Amino acid sequence: MTRSDLAQALARLTRLNGVSASPNPSISVPDLPPSNGIYPDLQLILNLGVMAVDESGRFNLGAEVSGRDGVRAAEGLLRTFQQAQR
Repeated sequence: MTRSDLAQALARLTRLNGVSASPNPSISVPDLPPSNGIYPDLQLILNLGVMAVDESGRFNLGAEVSGRDGVRAAEGLLRTFQQAQR
């Protein structure tokens, strides 16, 4: 699974659970122009802190998701859902 695939799946789950986009400004992602169809999904996931860019600010859409990154994303999603229920 790529980071792009995971971000899209997490964004769908987030919206299905009624969590909306953060009012925070967009996070600059040099490897993803705003015209890309995944841009809104990625901004949602980044603003919620479910996933993150690397040290250079890139998201690396096509990179494979490591087990560690998958677990971190799942924990971030769970934390987001728990905070939304409060």
